[in-house]
Amino acid sequence: MYKSKKYSLLSYHITQFTPLYPGTPEIEIKNVKDIEKGDSSYLFLLTIPNHAGTHVDAPRHFSASGRPISSYSIEELIFSSPLVLDCHKPPDTPITPEDLKQKEFIPCDLLLLRTGFGLY
Repeated sequence: MYKSKKYSLLSYHITQFTPLYPGTPEIEIKNVKDIEKGDSSYLFLLTIPNHAGTHVDAPRHFSASGRPISSYSIEELIFSSPLVLDCHKPPDTPITPEDLKQKEFIPCDLLLLRTGFGLY
């Protein structure tokens, strides 16, 4: 994971091998133009489901009356005091309130749960 004093890269690289939630359509990367085939440039068509890699689920993802992700400004997604808690879980195992009772919380404006699911 890339780290600097101010920013940390949290996402997986998006490739055709990026882990996806079961049932999610696959990522497709199609070469449309190719210099080696006489085209003037390289051009790729990317088909990426919105749940590929690390992403933000807005309230609308779980509720028809929830706020959609498209309504958030970039400023609302920049945080000054994030907290990352390790809460390793095996696949298909929900995080429960009991899991979080054992954690030490400090004041934060963003809570991220690192589940370790990327290992699977």
